[in-house]
Amino acid sequence: AEGLKMILSAAHALEKGETSPASLFTDVATSSWYFPFVQKSNDLGLVEGYVQGDGSHLFKPGQEITRAEAAKLIISILKLQISRSLQ
Repeated sequence: AEGLKMILSAAHALEKGETSPASLFTDVATSSWYFPFVQKSNDLGLVEGYVQGDGSHLFKPGQEITRAEAAKLIISILKLQISRSLQ
């Protein structure tokens, strides 16, 4: 969750609109400090989480972010920013 916060904050992604009020992820409480970051990244299509056998979704906020995941997030955010600036 910390890595996601750093990347979204650096891109000023939270300043672009509101987030959904409910969490898709069963392990992300709406009262947690990282909820707006996780929710915004899901709203933007940046993260999907881990689908469980029962169809529920986990984000795994305590899991460390890998270099590949960080790179994917950064590239995806840059693509969103470029496409918005062209509109």
